[in-house]
Amino acid sequence: MRYKVLKLLYETNKPMYIAEIARKVGVNKRLVGFHLLTLLQHGLVESEYGLKQSSSKDKRGRPIVVSYYNLSEKGRELMSKLSALSIE
Repeated sequence: MRYKVLKLLYETNKPMYIAEIARKVGVNKRLVGFHLLTLLQHGLVESEYGLKQSSSKDKRGRPIVVSYYNLSEKGRELMSKLSALSIE
């Protein structure tokens, strides 16, 4: 699962939020969140808060703030090496 998340972030090369990652990987958000936390602890991904990239608003009409995840430099280096080896 962690490899799938890393691979998705590597291939898309853009920050993504948990629900977006979960939808593309095909699992629930809690599982993705659990694995992202581990990847964060090992320095393979980074997170930052930002406004959801759509016109979505909460019940009060405010923009929705989410955590976006992206590969760290360490994560990019790892995925680059794994890609060169054609690891699936």
